[in-house]
Amino acid sequence: MIPRLKPTLGFREFIAALRPSRRDYVERFERAFAELMGQRYAIAFPYGRTGLMLLLESLGLKDKEIICPAYTCVVVTHAIVYSGNTPVFVDCGPGEFNMNLDQAERAITDNTGAIIATSLFGYPVNLDRLDELREKYPHIPIIQDCAHSFAAKWNGRPVQKEGIAALFGLNISKTLTSIFGGMITTDDEVLYRKLKMLRDETLRTELYAYMATILRDNVDSPAIIINGVEDHIHLLVILSRKYAIMDVLREAKTETSKWIKRQPAGNPGFAWQG
Repeated sequence: MIPRLKPTLGFREFIAALRPSRRDYVERFERAFAELMGQRYAIAFPYGRTGLMLLLESLGLKDKEIICPAYTCVVVTHAIVYSGNTPVFVDCGPGEFNMNLDQAERAITDNTGAIIATSLFGYPVNLDRLDELREKYPHIPIIQDCAHSFAAKWNGRPVQKEGIAALFGLNISKTLTSIFGGMITTDDEVLYRKLKMLRDETLRTELYAYMATILRDNVDSPAIIINGVEDHIHLLVILSRKYAIMDVLREAKTETSKWIKRQPAGNPGFAWQG
C-alpha cells in the first residue's frame, strides 16, 4: 500500500527543528518561496485555511457567494464560512478531478464574490477556459488553490500566477511540508500589505487570548495542545513550548495506546501507523 502521509524528513530536518529559531527564519522562507513560484510576495500562515480566511477578508468579501469545487478539502469551506461567506459547490468536470468551469460559470450570480480554482493531485486547472471567465467577469477575483500542485503549469503557464492570489498548504501530506503551515502568494502589492498586516494583528490577538485562557485556568496539559489541533494559532503555542514537544507526543501516544487496548477485541481501525 502506498502511504498517504510519509514526508521525506531526515536527520537534518530533526536537528533544524530543535535548533533555536532566528527572528528572520519566516521572512527568509517567504522570500525563497516567492522566488520559487516566480512571484513578488509570499505570506506564511500557521495553516492554509487561516491564509484563505484572511485572504477573503483582505479582499473585502463578506456575505458573498464563493464558488469552489465540491470535491475539495473541507478546510476550504471552513475558511469560507468562518470569513462570513457562503460556499457554492460545483462538481468535477468530465473525466477529471478539477472543477467543471462551464458549471462554475452557470453558478455565477450578482452576489458572487470570488472563484476558487483548484488544481488537484498535480493536474492544473484549464487556464484557457478560466481566461474566458476572467474576461467576461473581471470584477470577480480568481483565487488559485495550489495546495496539491506546487508550480504546476498549463501549456507552459504557471497556474499560481493566474489570479489575484494563490493558496498553498504545507502540512504533512503536501509536496513541500513544514509539518503545519500554509502560504499565500501574490503579485499585488496592495493586497500583500493588507494581508500581512491582517495576519500579524489577528494572530497576535488570538495568541494572547489563548495563552491568557491557559494561564487563567492554570492549564498545563498536553491535552491543550493535542485538542487544539484545529485552532489556527495552536502551532504558535506548540513552538513556544518546543522543548517539551517530545514529552507531549510520548504521553499522548501512551494514553492513546491504553485506550486502544481497552477496545473490544477485533475492533478494526485502532492502531498506530508505522
